Amino acid sequence: MAKRRINDAQITVRQRYEEEFSAIPPLSEDARKLLSPAGFLYTFLKIRMLYQTYEDAYEMLESQVERITGERMYSEYSSFRIQYLRWKTKKTLTEVSAVLMFVEGNVVIFQIGSIHPLSLYLK
Repeated sequence: MAKRRINDAQITVRQRYEEEFSAIPPLSEDARKLLSPAGFLYTFLKIRMLYQTYEDAYEMLESQVERITGERMYSEYSSFRIQYLRWKTKKTLTEVSAVLMFVEGNVVIFQIGSIHPLSLYLK
């Protein structure tokens, strides 16, 4: 691929942009988590029971995202709810599996059901 020829004026403008961008402070770890769809959902799941309705918890998170970025993550609660239900359905379907539990006497019991990843304990 041929390289572009850059003149001195363009180099000056480029350096000015690089200085402006480097002056912008990085986002905190918490802010970066909140600004990703997975982080937004994870935070929603942690705080949803602390509010009277799920929609109140959602609106609080959206107000924080809007304060940081100037834009909302989702257009409204119903669009977030659709995404949440899609994630929940996908997660439940992938977590349904057979679990082997070994009991005394080498008896193997198969348990079928939805399993939370943190609830798997081998005995």
